[in-house]
Amino acid sequence: MPPIMYVPEESIKSYLDMDNVIGLMEHVFKNPDLGSMPPKIYLELGKNDFRAMPARFDTAVGIKWASVFPENRINGYGDSVSATIMLNDSNSGRPIAIMDGMLITSYRTAAVTGLATKYLSRTNSRIAAFVGCGFQTKFQVEAILNVRSINTLKLFDLDVSRCYDLIDQLDTKCEYIVCEDLEECVRGSDIVTTLTPSREPFVMSNWLEPGIHINAIGADAQGKQEFENDVADVCSRFVVDDKAQAFHSGESQHSKNRNSVVDLFHIVESKTSRGVNGATGARREAEHKGISFFDSTGLAIEDVALAALVYTSYIQSIFDLEML
Repeated sequence: MPPIMYVPEESIKSYLDMDNVIGLMEHVFKNPDLGSMPPKIYLELGKNDFRAMPARFDTAVGIKWASVFPENRINGYGDSVSATIMLNDSNSGRPIAIMDGMLITSYRTAAVTGLATKYLSRTNSRIAAFVGCGFQTKFQVEAILNVRSINTLKLFDLDVSRCYDLIDQLDTKCEYIVCEDLEECVRGSDIVTTLTPSREPFVMSNWLEPGIHINAIGADAQGKQEFENDVADVCSRFVVDDKAQAFHSGESQHSKNRNSVVDLFHIVESKTSRGVNGATGARREAEHKGISFFDSTGLAIEDVALAALVYTSYIQSIFDLEML
């Protein structure tokens, strides 16, 4: 067997293009029968946790080992999140690659947001709001701009300097509005994406206006929460990336109204069969007059599919160099 290949972050970056990653995530959600995965396995250590995320998609098999240590920056350890992905040979079971998982996680998380936004938000959405302006947010902005013609970006963070740091990292022609008030940031927006580690609800259900689309990204472990408990009651469409995982770890863990929850797999499959915008005319308009909500917890199947694409591209580039 060949030696295990280590693929560092600097090599991974050149193979990640948001448009392509959104396309890959669409392929994943169109073809759920090609994959399998158990829910995330959590190892909790007080405020900190480790997460084991094994999965298969098509011929790709692997696992992501991630950690979340919220006080790392305070303690001088840098970023609060770390991740490593291991791919295995599906014939022998042997490891074939160890990969830095942070960029892959950032791109796949944002790409699935973009995918949900493509299928659930109004096509004429122009104002996108982002609550929480940390490392992940620039990828989220890129993904949403990839699927909607946004002209205004509204930003909110408890540390307002993060909003301006984010603006410095972005290269868009959008108007930027840094909001001092959270309600102001949410109201009047067509798309709202929340990306915080909060364990207390801070977005009120009565702020959500008809036609708005929500991407709830922050809640990805037990106890995390960004929205009021009854948010599902005011939504006409409540979509999750995976029911088992969302009910355990996502925003959905705080909702008793689970009967109407739909997996994103079903949304993508059904709308693909009749066009991305769904039914035409009055039915499509009726769909977009309500409030749509996407509860994203992050799936191992997404990590493995993208890691396999990067690994294949990396191997091919080495082969091409050797052929020169």
